[in-house]
Amino acid sequence: NVSYYTGNASDDYGLRKIDVVYFQVGEEENKNTVNLLKSTSNYEQFYYTFPSGLELEAGKSYGFYFEVTDNDAIHNGKTIKSQIYQQVLLNENQLKNKDLESQQSLIRDLDKSLQQSKEQKESLEEINQNQKEKNSLNFNDKNQIKDFLKKQEQQEQLMQKFSKELKENLNKENKDDKLNQLLQERLQRQEEQAKKNQQLLEELNKVADKIKKEELTKKLEELGKKQQNSQRSLEQLLELTKRYYVTEKASQIARDLEELAKKQEELSQQNEENNTVQKQKELNKKFDEISAEMDDLKKDNEKLKKPIDINLEKSKKEGIKKDQKNALEQLEKNAINDKNKPNSTDANKKQKSAAEKMKEMSEQLSESSSGGGGGSSVTEDAEMLRQILDNLIIFSFKQEILYDRLSAREDQDATQYSETVRDQNELKGLFEHVDDSLFALSLRQAELSEFVNEQITEVYYNIDKSLETMADGQMFQGISHQKYVLTAANSLADFLAEVMDNMNSSMQMGKGSGESEGGFQLPDIIKGQQE
Repeated sequence: NVSYYTGNASDDYGLRKIDVVYFQVGEEENKNTVNLLKSTSNYEQFYYTFPSGLELEAGKSYGFYFEVTDNDAIHNGKTIKSQIYQQVLLNENQLKNKDLESQQSLIRDLDKSLQQSKEQKESLEEINQNQKEKNSLNFNDKNQIKDFLKKQEQQEQLMQKFSKELKENLNKENKDDKLNQLLQERLQRQEEQAKKNQQLLEELNKVADKIKKEELTKKLEELGKKQQNSQRSLEQLLELTKRYYVTEKASQIARDLEELAKKQEELSQQNEENNTVQKQKELNKKFDEISAEMDDLKKDNEKLKKPIDINLEKSKKEGIKKDQKNALEQLEKNAINDKNKPNSTDANKKQKSAAEKMKEMSEQLSESSSGGGGGSSVTEDAEMLRQILDNLIIFSFKQEILYDRLSAREDQDATQYSETVRDQNELKGLFEHVDDSLFALSLRQAELSEFVNEQITEVYYNIDKSLETMADGQMFQGISHQKYVLTAANSLADFLAEVMDNMNSSMQMGKGSGESEGGFQLPDIIKGQQE
């Protein structure tokens, strides 16, 4: 709603004043003037912030221009006008729609960034594979690495930009919404991490052609681990933001419908003189716009990994359109009829019917949006977490058995090698089930964030390194990586057990007085884990 203007005015004989002249579009004859400054010089540079000093109504379109009067006493001051600028002063509802449009645009940018991140990950895997197959790196190999590092650096810069802009967009909400606050906090951490990654990439790029191949390989592997972790966090964060957008958009459409229902009802109560064809046409057009937004909302919701249950009855939407169409047709007939002929009340009935259906749709959408953010009850989530934890502990015990078995046998024949690799692959498959379930739960419990992702990345990275080193006959290194797998799995299980205990405590408090007696809350657990 705010825009800034700067201009220059000059005249050989001197200036007298500079004004802002404004009017409502369609009522150009009713002009109002506000003086910006009085002048006695030949030149002025002036500034203006719209809509400062203007008496405007929200939701209406205004035109305005700058008018300069010179110091010509003979002609009582000649005037010249700038071009006409046009702006709608948006009301609170319209501003919210603008914010949601901006949010959707940023989500699309983040989506593209995630896709580029996946492509970069594939490029890094290819570079790492090429390095392992060569004893030394030639000029082209080094250039390929430097090009990759440069692209990754640019990627991190984009991540900083999008994370910051999306965080600022969410901050405009100014409401005590748990998911909103969690998303802002995670976007802040994502922005900071991207900044750190960019600095590391800059330093690595400077020395990439100077350090030894083995050291470079190690650094690139570490970079690959960071990439995997960032990609996972971004994918989770993006999905949560999309879910938040869908619920907010549903809530906004509900408000737009409620506002339109009021206007439609008011029109149905007007007499023949005020209940015009033009007014009904405007309301029909507005509902068509809302209807198109509902269609877009449905598509956005269907793209979610776990769509939210949003109540959008097609029959009710078609019913509103039919009522509005019939009301318009009746008003057009009445306009043609003889003025002395009594006016039919059919149009009023159809208008009232359309308004009632709009109210019903608005209420249904409000209920859907208020219930869709969490996606499930705490009880269901706690039960799901318990099952994940059971599987994770099974994985941990099996991994420990495999580790102990390998540690006890220093010399193994080829048969035992293949058996060990097979068992480790089976355990990786079991962990993938745990990973998938945790990702699904994280879309309902946004608190399951960076620490969980870090430990999952550690498990995958060390399982792969264990398989790789054992395949090369480096049994000692393979056993070492298996120990890291075990440590990460146990850290993850310990964290999840604490989260589950906290969920159970909150449910017990809910059954009791409902007041917390210094209970250990989930954000405190996460903060403790990070420290």
